[in-house]
Amino acid sequence: MPEQFGSVELRAILEQEARKLEERIMPVAQDELDTLVRTFIGGNFGRDPDADDMAELLRLAYVSTVQPILQEDYGADTRSLWSDLYDRGALRRHVCPDGEDCPNCTQRRREQYGVAPVSLIRAVDDLIADPLHQLAGTDPDKIHTRMLYLLATRPGAEPIWSLARLYGPFDGPDASYWDKERHGLHLVLHDSMGGHKALIQCGFRKLPNTDELSELQTTALTKLQPSFFSPDIARWNLLTLGPPASSLVPPGPPETQWTVITVDDVRDVLKQLPDARDPAVRAYQRYLDRLSAVWEAVHRASQNGALGIDGKYRRFLRDGNALATVELADRLCNGSV
Repeated sequence: MPEQFGSVELRAILEQEARKLEERIMPVAQDELDTLVRTFIGGNFGRDPDADDMAELLRLAYVSTVQPILQEDYGADTRSLWSDLYDRGALRRHVCPDGEDCPNCTQRRREQYGVAPVSLIRAVDDLIADPLHQLAGTDPDKIHTRMLYLLATRPGAEPIWSLARLYGPFDGPDASYWDKERHGLHLVLHDSMGGHKALIQCGFRKLPNTDELSELQTTALTKLQPSFFSPDIARWNLLTLGPPASSLVPPGPPETQWTVITVDDVRDVLKQLPDARDPAVRAYQRYLDRLSAVWEAVHRASQNGALGIDGKYRRFLRDGNALATVELADRLCNGSV
C-alpha cells in the first residue's frame, strides 16, 4: 500500500480489513489449489506442475477464492474484476504486448486451463445481462419467432419479408405452431403474388440436421394448408446465430434448398424499418448486437484451435443460459453442425 494513500487512520483500517480477508481466504485458497494441482496432474499424464505452472495455478486459485467473498461481503462486481485482472496481465506470467488477441497467449491459456478469451468473457457478460436473453431462458427460439412475427405485421415490413425471399404484395403473416416441442417455433409468411410461401425456422436452442430439415419440409407440405403450400412455391429459411462453415444440407432441387438467415442479416434489416426507434425494436436490436458479439468472439478464438471451455466458467455459462449459444457458435465455426 503506497505511503501517500490516505490518512494514517484510513490506512490502519484498510490494513486490518486486509488481514481479516487474508485469514478467511487462506484455507479456502489452499483447498482450491489442491484441486487445481490434481486436475493439472490428471490432464498432463501424471506430470507434476513445475515452478511456472504452480505460480499460474496459485494465481488462479486465489482469484477463484477471492471473487465470491468480494461479491458477498463487499458488493464488488467480480465479473468486471475478472476481466480487469486479465487486461492487466494479473493472471499471466507476463503482459503480452499483443494483448488478448495474441495467438500464443490464447493457445497457452486454452491448453492449460481452458479459460475463455477476454473478448468472449465480456461478450457473454453483456448477453447474460440482456433482458431479452433472460426472458428467453432455455428456449430462445420463441423470442426470435415472436419478434419476427411482430416485425412482419407492422407497416413498412417489406425488408423482413425479403429476408425470407418474398417480394409481395403481402398478406398478413400466418403464425404456425406445429411440432414446437421438438423443433421450437417457426413463422410462415405468404405473399399474394403467385401464392408464394416462406417458412422461417429458428435454430438457436438446437440446430436441425439434414434429416430434421427434410422432416420439417415434409411436415409443412402435409400439415400447413397442403393445398396451397406446394414445393414449387415454397421458400425454406433457417434463422441462426451465424453462417455455418459448411453447408447444412446437400445440394438439391431449388424447391428443397434452405437459405441461412443470420443474426447480422436481421440486424441490417431492422435499420431499414420505419419504426426502428420503437422500444421493442431497439430492445431486439440490442439483443441481436450481443448475440453477434458472442459469435464474433467465438469466431476469432476458433482461428487458434478448439475453444476448450470447461470447469467453473462452463458452469457459469450454463447457469446464465449462455452455454448453448457459445456451443452453437463453436459448432457453426468448426463445421460440426
